[in-house]
Amino acid sequence: MKYTLDDLKFWGIKSPEKFIEHINRYSQEFKINTPTRILCFWANVLHESANLFYMREISSGVQYEGRKDLGNINPGDGKKFAGRGILQITGRNNYTAFNNWYAKTYNTTKYNFVKNPELLETPQFAVLAAFWFWEENNLSEWADKNKFKEVCSIINTGGPNSKNINGMDDRLEKYKVINSWLKSLL
Repeated sequence: MKYTLDDLKFWGIKSPEKFIEHINRYSQEFKINTPTRILCFWANVLHESANLFYMREISSGVQYEGRKDLGNINPGDGKKFAGRGILQITGRNNYTAFNNWYAKTYNTTKYNFVKNPELLETPQFAVLAAFWFWEENNLSEWADKNKFKEVCSIINTGGPNSKNINGMDDRLEKYKVINSWLKSLL
């Protein structure tokens, strides 16, 4: 499926032209191409980024200081590796894994996302990191089973069984928007 600017506007994205090229490229590359994958992926992306408005978490990241589960072992890591990108990739571990994956996949060390985490705030890498996170966490498998709540839980808390998913009501509203859009294509 190739998205149009009008599709993204329907979803509530104010500046779709900044993202459309990357969304189309990576949607194909990462096979976010079935109705359940599209619903699960985009409902979460639209929630996490407030319709692609925020490329960096609103909070400072101080709440992640010293979080060894995120790899934040050095003073300042919480702020340095706060959520970025359209899925708000968080923590030194995720930045390092994305950096290593990018270098291997694209055979380049031109970009270093650990030394320059703000790169995940640029449209291309904000989008790519979201697709990487999706694949890295096998979220297509959950989406294929129509397990929206579990997808939300993995994205928000790191595991599939959380009862406290931040913004679940908004995620469900975004799901309805995407579902309405999909139905309009029929």
